[in-house]
Amino acid sequence: HVPIKADQDYLLTRRLGAGKFSDVFEAVDAERERRQKILSSSPSNGLSANKNGNSGDAIDPETLVVLKSLKPVAERKIKRELLVLRHASKLPNLARIKAIVLPKDSIADNKSKANGNKKYRIKSMPTLVLEHAHGDWFCHPIKQQKQRQVLLQQQRQKSKTLLSEGAASNSYKESASYLTEYEIRYYLLHLLVALDHLHSCGIMHRDVKPRNVLIDRRATSASPGLDTLSSSSFVTSPLMLIDLGLADFYHPGTRYNVRVASRHYTSPE
Repeated sequence: HVPIKADQDYLLTRRLGAGKFSDVFEAVDAERERRQKILSSSPSNGLSANKNGNSGDAIDPETLVVLKSLKPVAERKIKRELLVLRHASKLPNLARIKAIVLPKDSIADNKSKANGNKKYRIKSMPTLVLEHAHGDWFCHPIKQQKQRQVLLQQQRQKSKTLLSEGAASNSYKESASYLTEYEIRYYLLHLLVALDHLHSCGIMHRDVKPRNVLIDRRATSASPGLDTLSSSSFVTSPLMLIDLGLADFYHPGTRYNVRVASRHYTSPE
């Protein structure tokens, strides 16, 4: 039930990080980008071809995806992660899988055995295509991105304040770098919602840590309630729990490997 894509369908933009089991990249969905350009340049939409001005080469955030290139690992672990992601794609505040890029040799091998009963094998490592969170790491100061700077600048201009220009500048820098007490409680609430939905499906994440939590402070101002936490879209989701590579299904009486998660975030027991 996961669409199979080719590697040429995506254009890498930057490397996001690397872990023990995978390398993560940001990429552009080439097909969706072409559709967006056609729509934006269509006169029937009432949009001018020069709408973007000098930013004609700018990347549309809606076309961005995350590519998780898996390192050599057992096939059963790959299939387990795919199965977990399929369940998680229906839950709020969790990473959604959009497609999978299979190695060319495995695709050819799969076609040759389409009419047979032989078990399909993954000859080399696939790449998972995940939805882009458009957020920052929870464990680091929020990056001074131009888009966020412009947004905060507009909010500051609209709000009436009696602070001097220097005090306002310091307040702006501080608010852009550190989380307030309200924001911390707000994000922890959404993190608990994500974990609660996972546990309701019988899934253990087993690698919860700040590095695996992405937040979007732009979505915090909307302050959606628990009744709006649906699986429809991540556009207004202020938090996303990622990296389900170590997640597993809980079966009573089953002995699980305890050498999981990051050592500094593992429970003492």
